[in-house]
Amino acid sequence: MPNFFTDNADIRFLFDHIDLATLARIQEDDFADARRSPSNGDPGPFDYAPADAADAIDNYRRILEIAGQIAGEIIAPRAEQIDEEGNTLNEDG
Repeated sequence: MPNFFTDNADIRFLFDHIDLATLARIQEDDFADARRSPSNGDPGPFDYAPADAADAIDNYRRILEIAGQIAGEIIAPRAEQIDEEGNTLNEDG
């Protein structure tokens, strides 16, 4: 089963060597969602919010594995046929 993430050594290399911990801390607002408490009037805690950089990076990897699987197993096999058929716009755009 093809996977456009796990089967691509270049993408995996970049994923493994970029400083994702810093990016995750910025993207996840220093993991504030994991620290929220209803007792403080916060809307959380959010059960699936990453608690630290390692947790966030693991979530990102899982998302890329799923997206890579969808691209490899569903989208890529149909791409040539879809390109040949072209697209059709509905009246509403």
